[in-house]
Amino acid sequence: MKSVCHTDPRMPSQSLVQSICYPDLYRFSSSATSWGCEHEKVARDEYVEYMVGGEKHSDFQVSDAGLTIDLQHPYIGASPDGFVTCTCCGAGCIEVKCPFCAKDASLSELASSKSSFCLSQSEDGTLKLKTNHAYYYQVQTQIHVTNTEYCDFILWTPDQLHYERVYPDVDFWQRTVKMAAQFFNMCLMPELVGRFYSRNSTAADNLEVEPVPEDRACYCISELGVDMLQCAEESCTYTFFHEDCLGYRDLILTDFNRKRKNWICPDCAKRRGTHKSKRASDAN
Repeated sequence: MKSVCHTDPRMPSQSLVQSICYPDLYRFSSSATSWGCEHEKVARDEYVEYMVGGEKHSDFQVSDAGLTIDLQHPYIGASPDGFVTCTCCGAGCIEVKCPFCAKDASLSELASSKSSFCLSQSEDGTLKLKTNHAYYYQVQTQIHVTNTEYCDFILWTPDQLHYERVYPDVDFWQRTVKMAAQFFNMCLMPELVGRFYSRNSTAADNLEVEPVPEDRACYCISELGVDMLQCAEESCTYTFFHEDCLGYRDLILTDFNRKRKNWICPDCAKRRGTHKSKRASDAN
């Protein structure tokens, strides 16, 4: 989620777009991922033991969790590592991390010496999840998508168990949802519908794209309506566009573009730029 919020929707990271649209093509395994998978159950069991025996939560239970889709924003999903309940704290979720970089170092050492590490350390030695780290974005997404009261962030090493309860950050989530919606409309929809970014690559050459019906328009393939921007390019795949799907309400002066007779959509602008570059290289 952090990557989504920190890419320019007008010029997004193509690897990010394609890794979301074609996840099977971008799966990988490494020593770090293998280490995390192998020790996740150990970390979860130690967390349960601590919650029951250490903090003595009443009727504490942990259950498995799958993919949850946000009903208000169905383009956002979350897969926490489990759901937790107890009579004293209510319903929450958990996120377990077993960092490979911490297998031979203490969390305090990493927090004080490695700026990219997920935890910060205060003067009194307290460790806390950084609010600008990708894990914080992940945890907040899980809380709001699953509609739980909190998320227990668990960081496990062979010698330490860091457990931190994170509560909903409403302001943070409102900003995140806005940027995620913009990314979905401007980046993912064009790729899913028309392979806007992978059209000239081999990332999805084996996928077939249905043509846009004559009575439909825009990246969202909805019915034609009023107050839509029309692309001046005769060969345009979509011809008419919603301002929201283009992300123009927040990024561009739409009144000016609506009055222009030669406005062209991002898809056609990309093709024109490619053709110009080709002509320039041919001339040289």
